[in-house]
Amino acid sequence: MHYLKLKNIVALFFFAVVAIRFISPVIDPDFPWHLKTGEYIYQHREIPKTDPFGIISTGDIREKFILRGYWLGQLMYYGIFSFSGLAGIVVLRSLFLTGIIIILWFAMKHAPILMKMGILFLTAHLFLVGYSGDRPQLFSFFFGPAVIAMLEHYRRTMSAKLLLVLPFLMCIWANVHGGYIFGNVAIAVFCFFEVLKYFFLREKSASLTQKSLLLLTVIGLISIAASYCNPNHFQALSLTFETRGDAIYQYIKEYHSPIVETRGAFANTGNFIYWGIMGYCLVLLALNLRRLDLTDLGLVFFSLYISLTAVRFVPFFLAAGLLISGKYKFNIIDPDRLSRLKRLEKPVAAVALLSVLLWGGLLVRSMPALKALNTMQESRLYPVKAARFLSENLEGGRIFSSYNIGSFLLWQLYPKFKTFVDTRGLNYEVLAMIELVSNAKRSEDDKYFFVDALAALLPMRNGKVAIDMGKRPAKLPATELWSDLLTRYDIDIIVHEASNLFSGSLYPLVLRLASDKDWRLIYSDGIVLVFVRDVAKFGNLISKYELDKKRIYDEIGIENVNKVGRAHSAIYSSLAFALLMKGGADKIIEEYIAHALYLEPDDLLANYLEAFLKLKKAERDKPLSASSEKNKEN
Repeated sequence: MHYLKLKNIVALFFFAVVAIRFISPVIDPDFPWHLKTGEYIYQHREIPKTDPFGIISTGDIREKFILRGYWLGQLMYYGIFSFSGLAGIVVLRSLFLTGIIIILWFAMKHAPILMKMGILFLTAHLFLVGYSGDRPQLFSFFFGPAVIAMLEHYRRTMSAKLLLVLPFLMCIWANVHGGYIFGNVAIAVFCFFEVLKYFFLREKSASLTQKSLLLLTVIGLISIAASYCNPNHFQALSLTFETRGDAIYQYIKEYHSPIVETRGAFANTGNFIYWGIMGYCLVLLALNLRRLDLTDLGLVFFSLYISLTAVRFVPFFLAAGLLISGKYKFNIIDPDRLSRLKRLEKPVAAVALLSVLLWGGLLVRSMPALKALNTMQESRLYPVKAARFLSENLEGGRIFSSYNIGSFLLWQLYPKFKTFVDTRGLNYEVLAMIELVSNAKRSEDDKYFFVDALAALLPMRNGKVAIDMGKRPAKLPATELWSDLLTRYDIDIIVHEASNLFSGSLYPLVLRLASDKDWRLIYSDGIVLVFVRDVAKFGNLISKYELDKKRIYDEIGIENVNKVGRAHSAIYSSLAFALLMKGGADKIIEEYIAHALYLEPDDLLANYLEAFLKLKKAERDKPLSASSEKNKEN
């Protein structure tokens, strides 16, 4: 078989296997609210002007931007979902992500086939672990390399057929996701350096004629202008710069720098793949430094810079870096040796084909069933049973939930129920209040919220555990802020996890609710807890479903037991707390505490529990000591 034909067969099978690799159930926390917004736009034939789903709608610039910024993508998601269910969403995701790999495959034309497969396998894995969420950003991840590929095609062939599509693509992109700003800057950088080369470096590196350069510039400007034909107009650009310093972004992982994330507790293989691919691209460009094109350099370093500022921009660098560096050869092998290596091309391609088939076979065997792909599976992000319980037993209400599950509750329960917050994070006022309520703070400057929540549950008959976290206010407020906020917004239902999904840290709110007589526990399933106010309208519900609040400690255990083995101290201190409250053996509790302190010596809960157990042991040993002294006297 001819080598080129064999190589094309390898490529075809590789693309098919990559497409299979991207097929998995929908688990993205943002997807439900995108789907619900698409449904709203379809039903009302308009983009929402204020938030229809939440309890609070301020109508500020951020809220308007989020409500209007994804409308076309959301409408597409809802249309596909209505026609083919979640399976259609999964296929769409697979097509977009596989499309990125296909663009990069053909761009990396000088890379040896096994190296190309290895790098793109790693790229696919990075997208899978960090960027395969079903949300409009997928459009940006695909359109980014597509725009650069179209510009590169024009520079190489001077054929305007693809270039004429660019304004339409940019217009669509701008109505799907705010990532079109990357496309605008990429077009501007490309045009700028091509103009620079033509007028100042014409003899050495100009790659376009005067006529083709003029056409590129005009279509580039039209494409950028077309992108602002969207409901937000220039707001995406202004918000990009206005929000970078906002304190709220320190809590959102995708806004962290890859440098911070790689050193952090939640680093994954994707972080290291990013650095590896960056090294590959930069080394390849360095080996071709003398013939390096100025436009290529500008695109690579622009995409590299933005990827270093935030994790969410990493895919743009991967696409641009591999697409641009793929044009260059590895100039480290002398021609004679290279000619001898070419004899191995067919055997290497055969090995590549065998590897792809083996990988594909393993993936097909482990593929989820169609039913799993077509349903939102019960998880810590999708509390399916809890939502069904609320829908079947309540006529409506106002829900306070944790940030991560609000989106799913919005999708399942609107319009009967309204949520306080979800992963849209529409305004900073609500996000700040979430922190106050989830931490059960007495006041905005309360530092002892967690200690006070523990002290309300653990008996003080053995002595008092003193934790120094700074000076307490001379006078505590008459009412507690967290409770006041729930009352102010007439919130009568709380749907909340007992512990943090990632770290295992306990939520002080749940600890306070455990001892609060105004709230009754009516549901617990190992995913979330449901509390309702002890008011007349919930009387029948409470009498039918009320649970002993000791179930909260079972919930803590169930939520964290599957995390054992991870290197997060809060998992073990939370399990120790749950065992202590359930009357577990001190020896096991002490082992969990010791492991938590080994991982993090400053773990507040572990230190508190260690001190509490010492007081408990001292109290238990007192009668023994008194008895032994009496025996000595006798």
